[in-house]
Amino acid sequence: MQRLPHNRSAVMLLEPPRVDGRRLRSERTRLAIIEAYLDLLRGGPRMPTAARIARQAGRSVRSILERFSDLNALSLATADYAIAQGQAEAVARSVDGDRPTRIQSHVETRARACVKWRRSGALSRTWMSWSNSGRALLWCASLVPRE
Repeated sequence: MQRLPHNRSAVMLLEPPRVDGRRLRSERTRLAIIEAYLDLLRGGPRMPTAARIARQAGRSVRSILERFSDLNALSLATADYAIAQGQAEAVARSVDGDRPTRIQSHVETRARACVKWRRSGALSRTWMSWSNSGRALLWCASLVPRE
């Protein structure tokens, strides 16, 4: 790193930003908790307890409560995470095609998302109680025939 004489602010501007390892670990723990909660929801119809989520995530119950005020807050964060995952998977395809081709591509992309989340019925039931996005997801999933 190049140091400029007698100008501390310039030196600070040249330094690369420091990565806070504690924040990175905390975010990894948060993500592990969310993914464990999703796995448990997919695994059965019963709502998981904090102890089951902690065991699945390989963390402590205290870790859950340090990051989420209660299980409803965890449910909301999980819904946000799942929606973000779904949006990332729903990339635009056939954007250069004619209008019918673009529409068909969009419908197929959305149908794949519906089928994926339909298989996760417990998750959908959880969202339905408080989430407009969950209601939309349930409606979408109801259009897809069961396998």
